[in-house]
Amino acid sequence: MVYGIFKYTFKKSLDLLDNMKNFSRKRYSFFLILPSLLIVLTCGVDEHTSKDWSNISRSNSYSGNGPAVFHVDTTGNVNLTYSLKIGNTPKSVYFIFTNTTMGDAESYPTVQNIDRKESATSNAGSSKNFERNEIETPDPAHNFPVSGTPFISEFNEKALQGCIVRKGEKGPKQYNSILGKTMAYEVGSENDFYLHSEYTQETDTINALCQAKVENVHSKSLYVWVDKNVFRENYVNQGMIDGIAEKFLREGEDNDVYEWVSAIFGNEWGPHNYNGLIAPDNSIHILIAEIVDSQNHNNSIIGYFWNKDNFENTVVYNGKEHPSNRKVMFYLNSNFVKKDMTTIYSTLAHELQHMIHFYQKIQYSYPFGKISETWLNEMCSVVAEDFVASKLGIEGPRGVAGTEPTAGAQGNKDGILPTYNLYNYESVINWYDTYPQVLRNYSITYAFGAYLARNFGGASFYQKLLQNKYTDYQAIEFALKECGIQENFSSVMRKWGAANLLSHLTEPPPGYYQYNSGNWFTSYIGSLKYEIGSINLNNYVNGPKIYTTMPTGKQAKASNLYYKVGEGLTGTLIHKIKMENKVQLTVVIQ
Repeated sequence: MVYGIFKYTFKKSLDLLDNMKNFSRKRYSFFLILPSLLIVLTCGVDEHTSKDWSNISRSNSYSGNGPAVFHVDTTGNVNLTYSLKIGNTPKSVYFIFTNTTMGDAESYPTVQNIDRKESATSNAGSSKNFERNEIETPDPAHNFPVSGTPFISEFNEKALQGCIVRKGEKGPKQYNSILGKTMAYEVGSENDFYLHSEYTQETDTINALCQAKVENVHSKSLYVWVDKNVFRENYVNQGMIDGIAEKFLREGEDNDVYEWVSAIFGNEWGPHNYNGLIAPDNSIHILIAEIVDSQNHNNSIIGYFWNKDNFENTVVYNGKEHPSNRKVMFYLNSNFVKKDMTTIYSTLAHELQHMIHFYQKIQYSYPFGKISETWLNEMCSVVAEDFVASKLGIEGPRGVAGTEPTAGAQGNKDGILPTYNLYNYESVINWYDTYPQVLRNYSITYAFGAYLARNFGGASFYQKLLQNKYTDYQAIEFALKECGIQENFSSVMRKWGAANLLSHLTEPPPGYYQYNSGNWFTSYIGSLKYEIGSINLNNYVNGPKIYTTMPTGKQAKASNLYYKVGEGLTGTLIHKIKMENKVQLTVVIQ
Protein backbone atom coordinates (compact mmCIF):
# COMPACT_ATOMS: atom_id res chain seq x y z
CA MET A 1 0.00 0.00 0.00
CA VAL A 2 2.85 2.39 0.87
CA TYR A 3 4.43 1.63 -2.49
CA GLY A 4 1.16 2.46 -4.28
CA ILE A 5 0.85 5.82 -2.54
CA PHE A 6 4.47 6.61 -3.31
CA LYS A 7 4.04 5.68 -6.97
CA TYR A 8 0.94 7.86 -7.30
CA THR A 9 2.51 10.84 -5.50
CA PHE A 10 5.73 10.57 -7.46
CA LYS A 11 3.88 10.47 -10.80
CA LYS A 12 1.91 13.58 -9.90
CA SER A 13 5.13 15.30 -8.92
CA LEU A 14 6.74 14.48 -12.27
CA ASP A 15 3.67 15.76 -14.12
CA LEU A 16 3.91 19.00 -12.23
CA LEU A 17 7.58 19.34 -13.03
CA ASP A 18 6.96 18.77 -16.74
CA ASN A 19 4.51 21.65 -16.79
CA MET A 20 6.96 24.13 -15.30
CA LYS A 21 7.95 26.97 -17.67
CA ASN A 22 11.60 27.35 -16.73
CA PHE A 23 14.40 25.60 -14.90
CA SER A 24 14.33 27.88 -11.88
CA ARG A 25 10.65 27.17 -11.30
CA LYS A 26 11.34 23.47 -11.81
CA ARG A 27 14.10 23.54 -9.25
CA TYR A 28 12.03 25.54 -6.76
CA SER A 29 8.96 23.34 -7.15
CA PHE A 30 11.00 20.16 -6.85
CA PHE A 31 12.32 21.14 -3.46
CA LEU A 32 8.81 22.05 -2.30
CA ILE A 33 7.51 18.65 -3.37
CA LEU A 34 10.46 16.56 -2.15
CA PRO A 35 9.56 16.84 1.57
CA SER A 36 6.10 15.47 0.88
CA LEU A 37 7.68 12.49 -0.84
CA LEU A 38 9.98 11.91 2.10
CA ILE A 39 7.06 12.12 4.53
CA VAL A 40 5.25 9.42 2.60
CA LEU A 41 8.34 7.24 2.51
CA THR A 42 9.49 7.67 6.09
CA CYS A 43 6.25 7.94 8.01
CA GLY A 44 4.30 5.34 6.11
CA VAL A 45 0.58 4.92 6.59
CA ASP A 46 -1.49 4.14 9.66
CA GLU A 47 -1.53 0.39 10.10
CA HIS A 48 -5.31 0.13 10.43
CA THR A 49 -5.97 2.24 7.33
CA SER A 50 -3.32 0.52 5.23
CA LYS A 51 -5.08 -2.85 5.35
CA ASP A 52 -8.05 -4.17 3.48
CA TRP A 53 -11.04 -4.59 5.78
CA SER A 54 -14.15 -6.63 5.14
CA ASN A 55 -17.52 -5.49 6.50
CA ILE A 56 -19.25 -8.60 7.79
CA SER A 57 -22.06 -9.57 10.14
CA ARG A 58 -22.42 -12.48 12.56
CA SER A 59 -25.15 -13.31 15.07
CA ASN A 60 -25.93 -15.81 17.81
CA SER A 61 -29.05 -16.54 19.80
CA TYR A 62 -28.87 -17.78 23.38
CA SER A 63 -31.50 -20.10 24.78
CA GLY A 64 -31.81 -21.95 28.05
CA ASN A 65 -30.63 -21.07 31.53
CA GLY A 66 -27.08 -22.40 31.79
CA PRO A 67 -23.78 -21.05 30.49
CA ALA A 68 -23.06 -21.03 26.77
CA VAL A 69 -20.05 -20.58 24.49
CA PHE A 70 -20.14 -19.27 20.92
CA HIS A 71 -17.10 -19.29 18.65
CA VAL A 72 -17.51 -16.52 16.09
CA ASP A 73 -15.37 -17.49 13.11
CA THR A 74 -14.02 -14.82 10.77
CA THR A 75 -11.33 -14.61 8.09
CA GLY A 76 -8.98 -11.75 7.41
CA ASN A 77 -9.22 -8.18 8.70
CA VAL A 78 -12.83 -7.53 9.60
CA ASN A 79 -15.23 -4.80 10.62
CA LEU A 80 -17.63 -7.12 12.37
CA THR A 81 -21.19 -6.25 13.31
CA TYR A 82 -22.01 -8.80 15.98
CA SER A 83 -25.55 -9.35 17.23
CA LEU A 84 -26.25 -11.44 20.34
CA LYS A 85 -29.80 -12.28 21.43
CA ILE A 86 -29.86 -13.25 25.10
CA GLY A 87 -33.57 -13.02 25.93
CA ASN A 88 -35.17 -11.63 29.04
CA THR A 89 -33.17 -13.42 31.74
CA PRO A 90 -30.27 -11.20 32.92
CA LYS A 91 -26.88 -12.58 31.95
CA SER A 92 -23.20 -11.70 32.12
CA VAL A 93 -21.48 -11.59 28.76
CA TYR A 94 -17.76 -11.82 28.00
CA PHE A 95 -15.74 -11.51 24.81
CA ILE A 96 -12.50 -13.46 24.52
CA PHE A 97 -10.11 -12.38 21.79
CA THR A 98 -7.59 -15.03 20.76
CA ASN A 99 -4.58 -14.09 18.67
CA THR A 100 -4.10 -17.40 16.91
CA THR A 101 -0.95 -16.45 15.02
CA MET A 102 2.37 -18.09 15.89
CA GLY A 103 4.23 -15.14 14.41
CA ASP A 104 3.74 -11.43 14.89
CA ALA A 105 1.55 -9.72 17.42
CA GLU A 106 -1.69 -8.21 16.14
CA SER A 107 -3.34 -4.96 17.13
CA TYR A 108 -5.90 -5.26 19.90
CA PRO A 109 -9.46 -5.27 18.58
CA THR A 110 -11.69 -2.27 19.11
CA VAL A 111 -15.19 -2.79 20.50
CA GLN A 112 -18.12 -0.39 20.29
CA ASN A 113 -21.58 -0.92 21.72
CA ILE A 114 -24.02 0.34 19.08
CA ASP A 115 -26.93 0.88 21.47
CA ARG A 116 -25.08 3.14 23.90
CA LYS A 117 -22.83 4.65 21.23
CA GLU A 118 -19.96 4.37 23.70
CA SER A 119 -16.50 3.31 22.59
CA ALA A 120 -14.96 0.53 24.63
CA THR A 121 -11.52 1.89 23.85
CA SER A 122 -11.85 5.24 25.67
CA ASN A 123 -9.06 5.84 28.17
CA ALA A 124 -7.50 2.58 27.02
CA GLY A 125 -4.26 1.53 28.57
CA SER A 126 -4.81 3.18 31.95
CA SER A 127 -4.81 0.89 34.98
CA LYS A 128 -8.18 2.30 36.04
CA ASN A 129 -9.74 0.52 33.06
CA PHE A 130 -8.95 -2.89 34.53
CA GLU A 131 -11.07 -4.69 37.10
CA ARG A 132 -7.88 -4.70 39.15
CA ASN A 133 -4.60 -2.90 38.72
CA GLU A 134 -2.01 -3.81 36.12
CA ILE A 135 1.20 -5.14 37.67
CA GLU A 136 4.32 -4.85 35.54
CA THR A 137 6.36 -7.42 37.45
CA PRO A 138 5.02 -10.33 39.49
CA ASP A 139 3.80 -9.45 42.95
CA PRO A 140 6.48 -10.65 45.41
CA ALA A 141 3.73 -12.23 47.50
CA HIS A 142 3.09 -14.61 44.60
CA ASN A 143 6.70 -15.40 43.72
CA PHE A 144 7.70 -19.04 43.65
CA PRO A 145 11.02 -20.86 43.13
CA VAL A 146 11.84 -21.79 39.56
CA SER A 147 13.74 -24.63 37.98
CA GLY A 148 16.51 -23.51 35.69
CA THR A 149 17.58 -20.11 34.49
CA PRO A 150 16.77 -18.28 31.25
CA PHE A 151 20.38 -18.81 30.15
CA ILE A 152 20.30 -22.56 30.77
CA SER A 153 16.85 -22.85 29.16
CA GLU A 154 18.16 -21.14 26.03
CA PHE A 155 21.23 -23.36 26.01
CA ASN A 156 19.15 -26.53 26.41
CA GLU A 157 16.91 -25.54 23.50
CA LYS A 158 19.75 -24.83 21.08
CA ALA A 159 22.35 -27.37 22.18
CA LEU A 160 22.34 -29.44 18.99
CA GLN A 161 21.24 -26.82 16.47
CA GLY A 162 24.60 -25.40 15.48
CA CYS A 163 24.76 -22.79 18.24
CA ILE A 164 27.30 -24.74 20.27
CA VAL A 165 30.85 -25.52 19.15
CA ARG A 166 32.33 -28.68 20.55
CA LYS A 167 35.94 -28.64 21.71
CA GLY A 168 38.66 -31.14 20.83
CA GLU A 169 38.71 -34.72 22.08
CA LYS A 170 40.45 -33.94 25.38
CA GLY A 171 39.01 -30.52 26.01
CA PRO A 172 40.88 -27.61 27.60
CA LYS A 173 43.89 -28.62 29.63
CA GLN A 174 42.57 -27.27 32.91
CA TYR A 175 39.61 -29.65 32.74
CA ASN A 176 41.47 -32.87 32.04
CA SER A 177 41.47 -33.99 35.67
CA ILE A 178 37.68 -34.29 35.74
CA LEU A 179 37.05 -35.73 32.28
CA GLY A 180 37.48 -39.34 33.32
CA LYS A 181 35.56 -42.38 32.19
CA THR A 182 32.15 -43.25 33.63
CA MET A 183 32.51 -45.48 36.65
CA ALA A 184 30.51 -47.02 39.48
CA TYR A 185 30.63 -45.11 42.75
CA GLU A 186 30.23 -46.15 46.37
CA VAL A 187 28.71 -44.25 49.26
CA GLY A 188 31.46 -42.02 50.60
CA SER A 189 33.18 -41.64 47.23
CA GLU A 190 34.44 -38.18 46.33
CA ASN A 191 34.25 -36.54 42.93
CA ASP A 192 34.84 -33.08 41.50
CA PHE A 193 31.98 -31.41 39.66
CA TYR A 194 31.71 -28.31 37.54
CA LEU A 195 29.08 -25.93 38.91
CA HIS A 196 27.82 -22.89 37.04
CA SER A 197 27.49 -19.68 39.02
CA GLU A 198 24.48 -17.75 37.78
CA TYR A 199 25.70 -14.79 39.81
CA THR A 200 29.21 -14.55 38.30
CA GLN A 201 28.44 -16.40 35.05
CA GLU A 202 31.61 -18.42 35.65
CA THR A 203 32.28 -22.12 36.23
CA ASP A 204 33.34 -23.23 39.70
CA THR A 205 34.78 -26.58 40.69
CA ILE A 206 33.40 -28.20 43.82
CA ASN A 207 34.21 -31.43 45.63
CA ALA A 208 31.18 -33.59 46.42
CA LEU A 209 30.47 -36.76 48.37
CA CYS A 210 28.27 -39.61 47.17
CA GLN A 211 25.90 -39.95 50.13
CA ALA A 212 23.15 -42.14 48.68
CA LYS A 213 23.15 -44.95 46.15
CA VAL A 214 20.33 -47.06 44.72
CA GLU A 215 21.38 -49.85 42.37
CA ASN A 216 19.53 -51.73 39.65
CA VAL A 217 15.99 -50.53 40.27
CA HIS A 218 13.96 -50.25 37.06
CA SER A 219 17.32 -51.11 35.43
CA LYS A 220 18.76 -47.83 36.72
CA SER A 221 21.33 -46.79 39.31
CA LEU A 222 21.02 -43.55 41.24
CA TYR A 223 23.82 -41.59 42.87
CA VAL A 224 23.04 -38.59 45.07
CA TRP A 225 25.98 -36.23 45.56
CA VAL A 226 26.31 -33.37 48.02
CA ASP A 227 28.83 -30.55 48.04
CA LYS A 228 31.14 -31.03 51.05
CA ASN A 229 30.59 -27.40 52.02
CA VAL A 230 26.85 -27.89 52.64
CA PHE A 231 26.84 -31.43 54.05
CA ARG A 232 26.29 -31.01 57.78
CA GLU A 233 23.55 -31.64 60.29
CA ASN A 234 22.14 -28.10 60.37
CA TYR A 235 22.21 -27.65 56.60
CA VAL A 236 21.89 -30.68 54.29
CA ASN A 237 21.95 -33.82 56.40
CA GLN A 238 21.83 -37.52 55.68
CA GLY A 239 18.12 -37.81 56.39
CA MET A 240 17.33 -35.26 53.68
CA ILE A 241 19.57 -37.02 51.18
CA ASP A 242 18.02 -40.41 51.95
CA GLY A 243 14.57 -38.87 51.52
CA ILE A 244 15.47 -37.59 48.05
CA ALA A 245 16.88 -40.96 47.00
CA GLU A 246 13.84 -42.83 48.33
CA LYS A 247 11.35 -40.57 46.58
CA PHE A 248 13.23 -40.71 43.28
CA LEU A 249 14.06 -44.43 42.93
CA ARG A 250 12.82 -47.25 45.14
CA GLU A 251 12.39 -51.01 45.03
CA GLY A 252 8.88 -52.08 44.13
CA GLU A 253 6.20 -50.88 41.75
CA ASP A 254 4.25 -47.63 41.51
CA ASN A 255 6.12 -45.97 44.35
CA ASP A 256 8.77 -43.60 42.97
CA VAL A 257 9.11 -40.48 40.85
CA TYR A 258 11.34 -42.16 38.27
CA GLU A 259 8.75 -44.82 37.39
CA TRP A 260 5.81 -42.39 37.39
CA VAL A 261 7.47 -39.81 35.12
CA SER A 262 9.39 -42.13 32.79
CA ALA A 263 6.25 -44.23 32.20
CA ILE A 264 4.63 -41.14 30.68
CA PHE A 265 7.49 -39.48 28.85
CA GLY A 266 10.04 -42.24 28.16
CA ASN A 267 13.70 -43.01 28.90
CA GLU A 268 16.05 -40.26 30.03
CA TRP A 269 19.04 -41.63 28.09
CA GLY A 270 20.01 -44.52 25.90
CA PRO A 271 21.54 -45.46 22.54
CA HIS A 272 21.95 -42.59 20.07
CA ASN A 273 23.70 -41.73 16.82
CA TYR A 274 25.34 -38.44 17.82
CA ASN A 275 29.06 -37.83 17.98
CA GLY A 276 30.17 -35.90 21.04
CA LEU A 277 27.46 -37.14 23.41
CA ILE A 278 28.17 -39.56 26.24
CA ALA A 279 27.39 -43.26 25.97
CA PRO A 280 24.50 -44.67 28.02
CA ASP A 281 25.30 -46.47 31.27
CA ASN A 282 21.85 -46.49 32.94
CA SER A 283 23.00 -44.22 35.76
CA ILE A 284 21.41 -40.99 37.00
CA HIS A 285 23.20 -38.46 39.21
CA ILE A 286 21.71 -35.76 41.44
CA LEU A 287 24.06 -33.06 42.73
CA ILE A 288 23.05 -31.00 45.78
CA ALA A 289 24.95 -27.73 45.96
CA GLU A 290 24.37 -24.06 46.63
CA ILE A 291 22.94 -22.40 43.52
CA VAL A 292 23.05 -18.64 43.80
CA ASP A 293 21.20 -16.70 41.11
CA SER A 294 22.09 -13.39 39.50
CA GLN A 295 19.39 -11.37 41.27
CA ASN A 296 21.11 -10.17 44.43
CA HIS A 297 21.71 -13.65 45.82
CA ASN A 298 18.02 -14.19 46.56
CA ASN A 299 18.16 -17.93 45.88
CA SER A 300 15.11 -18.23 43.64
CA ILE A 301 16.45 -21.22 41.67
CA ILE A 302 15.45 -24.56 43.13
CA GLY A 303 17.38 -26.66 40.64
CA TYR A 304 18.02 -27.33 36.97
CA PHE A 305 18.91 -29.84 34.28
CA TRP A 306 21.63 -28.67 31.90
CA ASN A 307 22.23 -30.84 28.86
CA LYS A 308 25.85 -29.67 28.51
CA ASP A 309 26.61 -32.53 30.94
CA ASN A 310 25.47 -35.01 28.28
CA PHE A 311 28.42 -33.96 26.12
CA GLU A 312 31.75 -35.74 26.14
CA ASN A 313 33.76 -32.54 26.22
CA THR A 314 33.65 -28.87 27.01
CA VAL A 315 31.31 -26.84 24.85
CA VAL A 316 31.44 -23.17 23.94
CA TYR A 317 28.27 -21.11 23.90
CA ASN A 318 28.12 -17.36 23.34
CA GLY A 319 31.88 -17.20 23.71
CA LYS A 320 32.03 -18.93 27.10
CA GLU A 321 33.34 -22.40 27.88
CA HIS A 322 31.04 -24.77 29.73
CA PRO A 323 32.79 -27.96 30.79
CA SER A 324 30.75 -31.14 30.91
CA ASN A 325 30.40 -33.38 33.98
CA ARG A 326 29.86 -36.26 31.55
CA LYS A 327 26.88 -37.59 33.47
CA VAL A 328 23.13 -37.83 33.02
CA MET A 329 22.39 -35.56 35.95
CA PHE A 330 20.51 -32.63 37.39
CA TYR A 331 21.15 -30.17 40.20
CA LEU A 332 19.25 -29.27 43.39
CA ASN A 333 19.76 -26.08 45.39
CA SER A 334 20.96 -26.93 48.89
CA ASN A 335 19.11 -23.91 50.30
CA PHE A 336 15.77 -25.42 49.29
CA VAL A 337 16.77 -28.91 50.42
CA LYS A 338 17.34 -27.34 53.84
CA LYS A 339 14.04 -25.47 54.07
CA ASP A 340 11.46 -26.99 51.69
CA MET A 341 11.71 -30.71 51.01
CA THR A 342 8.13 -30.80 49.69
CA THR A 343 9.05 -28.52 46.80
CA ILE A 344 12.25 -30.52 46.28
CA TYR A 345 10.20 -33.70 45.80
CA SER A 346 8.09 -31.93 43.17
CA THR A 347 11.28 -30.70 41.49
CA LEU A 348 12.52 -34.28 41.08
CA ALA A 349 9.70 -34.84 38.59
CA HIS A 350 10.30 -31.48 36.90
CA GLU A 351 14.01 -32.06 36.24
CA LEU A 352 13.56 -35.71 35.27
CA GLN A 353 11.12 -34.63 32.58
CA HIS A 354 13.74 -32.21 31.20
CA MET A 355 16.25 -35.06 31.08
CA ILE A 356 13.79 -37.25 29.23
CA HIS A 357 12.68 -34.45 26.92
CA PHE A 358 16.22 -33.88 25.69
CA TYR A 359 16.79 -37.52 24.83
CA GLN A 360 13.39 -38.23 23.33
CA LYS A 361 13.35 -35.18 21.10
CA ILE A 362 16.87 -35.65 19.72
CA GLN A 363 15.96 -39.25 18.96
CA TYR A 364 12.71 -38.41 17.20
CA SER A 365 14.23 -35.46 15.35
CA TYR A 366 17.41 -37.29 14.28
CA PRO A 367 19.59 -36.32 12.41
CA PHE A 368 18.63 -32.68 13.01
CA GLY A 369 19.05 -32.78 16.78
CA LYS A 370 16.19 -30.35 17.22
CA ILE A 371 15.03 -29.75 20.79
CA SER A 372 11.66 -28.39 21.85
CA GLU A 373 11.01 -24.70 22.24
CA THR A 374 11.44 -23.72 25.89
CA TRP A 375 7.74 -23.11 26.57
CA LEU A 376 6.79 -26.62 25.42
CA ASN A 377 9.55 -28.29 27.42
CA GLU A 378 8.71 -26.32 30.57
CA MET A 379 5.02 -27.03 30.13
CA CYS A 380 5.73 -30.76 30.19
CA SER A 381 7.84 -30.36 33.33
CA VAL A 382 5.31 -28.41 35.39
CA VAL A 383 2.60 -30.86 34.33
CA ALA A 384 4.91 -33.73 35.35
CA GLU A 385 4.81 -32.16 38.82
CA ASP A 386 1.03 -32.13 38.54
CA PHE A 387 0.92 -35.84 37.68
CA VAL A 388 2.95 -36.88 40.73
CA ALA A 389 1.48 -34.46 43.31
CA SER A 390 -1.32 -36.77 44.46
CA LYS A 391 1.05 -39.75 44.50
CA LEU A 392 3.50 -37.86 46.70
CA GLY A 393 0.73 -36.26 48.74
CA ILE A 394 2.02 -32.74 48.09
CA GLU A 395 0.49 -29.55 46.68
CA GLY A 396 2.42 -29.38 43.42
CA PRO A 397 1.91 -26.44 41.04
CA ARG A 398 -1.87 -26.49 41.63
CA GLY A 399 -1.32 -25.19 45.16
CA VAL A 400 -4.00 -27.47 46.64
CA ALA A 401 -3.28 -30.39 49.00
CA GLY A 402 -2.19 -33.45 47.06
CA THR A 403 -4.86 -35.52 48.81
CA GLU A 404 -7.63 -33.07 47.85
CA PRO A 405 -9.41 -33.83 44.55
CA THR A 406 -11.58 -30.70 44.60
CA ALA A 407 -10.49 -27.20 43.59
CA GLY A 408 -9.84 -26.23 47.21
CA ALA A 409 -10.89 -23.13 49.12
CA GLN A 410 -11.20 -19.51 48.08
CA GLY A 411 -8.40 -17.02 48.70
CA ASN A 412 -5.70 -19.54 47.78
CA LYS A 413 -2.26 -17.93 47.53
CA ASP A 414 -0.33 -21.17 46.93
CA GLY A 415 1.04 -22.73 43.77
CA ILE A 416 1.71 -20.81 40.59
CA LEU A 417 -1.81 -20.06 39.40
CA PRO A 418 -2.12 -16.78 41.36
CA THR A 419 0.60 -15.42 39.07
CA TYR A 420 -1.22 -16.76 36.03
CA ASN A 421 -4.36 -14.87 37.06
CA LEU A 422 -2.33 -11.67 36.92
CA TYR A 423 -0.91 -12.35 33.44
CA ASN A 424 -3.49 -14.47 31.63
CA TYR A 425 -3.33 -12.09 28.64
CA GLU A 426 0.27 -12.93 27.77
CA SER A 427 1.57 -15.38 25.16
CA VAL A 428 1.72 -19.10 25.80
CA ILE A 429 4.73 -19.55 23.52
CA ASN A 430 6.93 -16.57 24.47
CA TRP A 431 9.67 -17.00 27.06
CA TYR A 432 11.20 -14.20 29.10
CA ASP A 433 14.96 -14.09 29.65
CA THR A 434 14.84 -12.21 32.95
CA TYR A 435 13.73 -12.88 36.51
CA PRO A 436 11.14 -12.30 37.94
CA GLN A 437 9.36 -11.82 34.58
CA VAL A 438 10.06 -15.47 33.76
CA LEU A 439 7.64 -16.39 36.55
CA ARG A 440 4.86 -15.37 34.19
CA ASN A 441 5.98 -17.99 31.69
CA TYR A 442 5.99 -20.84 34.17
CA SER A 443 2.51 -19.90 35.38
CA ILE A 444 1.08 -19.50 31.87
CA THR A 445 2.53 -22.75 30.54
CA TYR A 446 1.24 -24.60 33.60
CA ALA A 447 -2.24 -23.14 33.24
CA PHE A 448 -2.34 -24.19 29.58
CA GLY A 449 -0.71 -27.57 30.23
CA ALA A 450 -3.07 -28.29 33.12
CA TYR A 451 -6.02 -27.52 30.84
CA LEU A 452 -4.68 -29.92 28.18
CA ALA A 453 -4.20 -32.67 30.75
CA ARG A 454 -7.73 -32.29 32.11
CA ASN A 455 -9.49 -32.27 28.75
CA PHE A 456 -7.63 -34.50 26.31
CA GLY A 457 -6.51 -37.67 28.05
CA GLY A 458 -4.12 -36.85 30.86
CA ALA A 459 -0.95 -38.95 30.99
CA SER A 460 -1.55 -40.73 27.67
CA PHE A 461 -1.98 -37.39 25.89
CA TYR A 462 1.37 -36.17 27.23
CA GLN A 463 3.08 -39.36 26.19
CA LYS A 464 1.97 -38.71 22.62
CA LEU A 465 2.85 -35.03 22.90
CA LEU A 466 6.48 -35.79 23.72
CA GLN A 467 7.18 -38.84 21.64
CA ASN A 468 7.10 -37.32 18.18
CA LYS A 469 9.38 -35.25 15.96
CA TYR A 470 7.66 -31.92 16.53
CA THR A 471 9.22 -29.36 18.84
CA ASP A 472 6.67 -26.53 18.84
CA TYR A 473 2.87 -26.18 18.89
CA GLN A 474 2.68 -28.94 16.26
CA ALA A 475 3.56 -31.47 18.99
CA ILE A 476 0.22 -30.63 20.61
CA GLU A 477 -1.61 -30.98 17.31
CA PHE A 478 0.09 -34.34 16.75
CA ALA A 479 -1.07 -35.58 20.17
CA LEU A 480 -4.62 -34.36 19.53
CA LYS A 481 -4.72 -36.24 16.24
CA GLU A 482 -3.29 -39.40 17.82
CA CYS A 483 -6.02 -39.20 20.46
CA GLY A 484 -8.68 -38.90 17.76
CA ILE A 485 -9.59 -35.32 18.72
CA GLN A 486 -10.69 -33.00 15.92
CA GLU A 487 -9.04 -29.84 17.21
CA ASN A 488 -5.95 -27.82 16.35
CA PHE A 489 -3.74 -25.49 18.37
CA SER A 490 -5.81 -22.42 17.52
CA SER A 491 -9.15 -23.98 18.40
CA VAL A 492 -7.72 -25.37 21.63
CA MET A 493 -6.42 -21.91 22.54
CA ARG A 494 -9.93 -20.52 22.11
CA LYS A 495 -11.53 -23.27 24.16
CA TRP A 496 -8.90 -22.85 26.86
CA GLY A 497 -9.91 -19.19 27.00
CA ALA A 498 -13.52 -20.12 27.63
CA ALA A 499 -12.46 -22.70 30.23
CA ASN A 500 -10.77 -19.88 32.16
CA LEU A 501 -14.12 -18.15 32.61
CA LEU A 502 -16.00 -21.39 33.35
CA SER A 503 -13.59 -22.97 35.85
CA HIS A 504 -16.00 -22.39 38.76
CA LEU A 505 -18.40 -24.86 37.12
CA THR A 506 -18.13 -28.60 37.59
CA GLU A 507 -20.48 -29.10 34.63
CA PRO A 508 -19.51 -26.59 31.94
CA PRO A 509 -20.99 -26.76 28.44
CA PRO A 510 -19.77 -29.75 26.42
CA GLY A 511 -16.78 -29.23 24.15
CA TYR A 512 -13.50 -29.27 26.15
CA TYR A 513 -14.14 -26.43 28.61
CA GLN A 514 -13.36 -28.26 31.85
CA TYR A 515 -10.83 -27.30 34.50
CA ASN A 516 -13.01 -28.43 37.37
CA SER A 517 -14.94 -31.68 37.77
CA GLY A 518 -15.22 -31.44 41.54
CA ASN A 519 -13.10 -34.58 41.70
CA TRP A 520 -9.99 -36.23 40.29
CA PHE A 521 -9.24 -36.36 36.58
CA THR A 522 -7.98 -39.92 36.08
CA SER A 523 -5.80 -41.42 33.33
CA TYR A 524 -3.61 -44.48 32.91
CA ILE A 525 -0.30 -45.58 31.44
CA GLY A 526 -0.46 -49.35 31.53
CA SER A 527 -1.35 -50.26 35.09
CA LEU A 528 -0.18 -46.92 36.51
CA LYS A 529 -3.01 -44.67 37.57
CA TYR A 530 -2.61 -40.88 37.53
CA GLU A 531 -4.97 -38.54 39.37
CA ILE A 532 -4.84 -34.77 38.97
CA GLY A 533 -7.09 -32.47 40.96
CA SER A 534 -9.69 -29.93 39.89
CA ILE A 535 -8.90 -26.24 39.33
CA ASN A 536 -11.10 -23.21 39.93
CA LEU A 537 -9.18 -20.11 38.91
CA ASN A 538 -11.61 -17.96 40.90
CA ASN A 539 -10.42 -19.63 44.11
CA TYR A 540 -6.99 -18.04 43.78
CA VAL A 541 -6.27 -14.53 44.97
CA ASN A 542 -7.40 -11.81 42.55
CA GLY A 543 -9.19 -14.19 40.21
CA PRO A 544 -8.69 -14.13 36.43
CA LYS A 545 -7.75 -10.78 34.93
CA ILE A 546 -10.68 -9.40 32.93
CA TYR A 547 -10.64 -6.07 31.10
CA THR A 548 -13.59 -3.73 31.36
CA THR A 549 -12.09 -1.40 28.75
CA MET A 550 -10.22 -2.65 25.71
CA PRO A 551 -6.50 -1.81 25.74
CA THR A 552 -4.61 -0.34 22.81
CA GLY A 553 -1.37 -1.59 21.33
CA LYS A 554 -0.48 -5.11 20.30
CA GLN A 555 -1.91 -8.41 21.43
CA ALA A 556 0.83 -11.01 21.84
CA LYS A 557 0.94 -14.04 19.57
CA ALA A 558 -0.81 -17.16 20.87
CA SER A 559 -2.63 -15.30 23.61
CA ASN A 560 -6.12 -14.66 24.98
CA LEU A 561 -7.58 -11.38 26.17
CA TYR A 562 -10.67 -11.36 28.38
CA TYR A 563 -13.19 -8.50 28.09
CA LYS A 564 -16.35 -8.12 30.12
CA VAL A 565 -19.22 -6.74 28.06
CA GLY A 566 -21.46 -6.38 31.08
CA GLU A 567 -23.65 -8.13 33.62
CA GLY A 568 -27.41 -8.22 34.12
CA LEU A 569 -27.82 -7.87 30.35
CA THR A 570 -31.03 -8.71 28.47
CA GLY A 571 -32.47 -8.37 24.99
CA THR A 572 -30.29 -8.02 21.91
CA LEU A 573 -26.76 -6.66 22.07
CA ILE A 574 -25.13 -5.22 18.97
CA HIS A 575 -21.41 -4.45 18.85
CA LYS A 576 -19.06 -3.15 16.19
CA ILE A 577 -15.78 -5.05 16.50
CA LYS A 578 -12.68 -4.37 14.43
CA MET A 579 -10.29 -7.33 14.42
CA GLU A 580 -7.10 -7.96 12.52
CA ASN A 581 -6.39 -11.17 10.68
CA LYS A 582 -5.78 -14.18 12.94
CA VAL A 583 -7.65 -12.65 15.89
CA GLN A 584 -10.78 -14.64 16.66
CA LEU A 585 -13.77 -13.92 18.91
CA THR A 586 -15.29 -16.27 21.45
CA VAL A 587 -18.40 -15.29 23.42
CA VAL A 588 -19.15 -16.66 26.89
CA ILE A 589 -22.58 -16.20 28.52
CA GLN A 590 -23.17 -16.94 32.19
